[in-house]
Amino acid sequence: NDDEEPDAQDVAWLIRMADLNDGDGLLDMDELQVAINTWNTYRQNKSNIDKVFAKYDADNSGKLEFNELKRMLTELNGHVPPENEEVMVIMRKADGQDGLLEGGIRRMEVLHAIALWYAHVEEVKSEMQSRCCTVS
Repeated sequence: NDDEEPDAQDVAWLIRMADLNDGDGLLDMDELQVAINTWNTYRQNKSNIDKVFAKYDADNSGKLEFNELKRMLTELNGHVPPENEEVMVIMRKADGQDGLLEGGIRRMEVLHAIALWYAHVEEVKSEMQSRCCTVS
């Protein structure tokens, strides 16, 4: 639906994500463009996000709680379950970006959580490569 508008939680999340320069809760023109681009990216990916929630949001709460997030990350990780601490890191970084810690990842937060996961995987790979290839 092209007429969909963000709700209050979505707006709070967009402001926190886009307020990159000074963290004052106000958006300058560049930050406003980031917020608009983020909203458009969400809308463009909404059908995929809906599929993620249909698959993993077992209790239909509208958010992915710890075990649901872990199931999603397991699939993204080639069916290798992540450590609980890894799931907690993603949860901690992605949940509450709208200013409310909810104990789960909302629809607006799921793309951010996925990006955080892939960044984490790359960081772990890089650390492993640097350890295995160090010559003393």
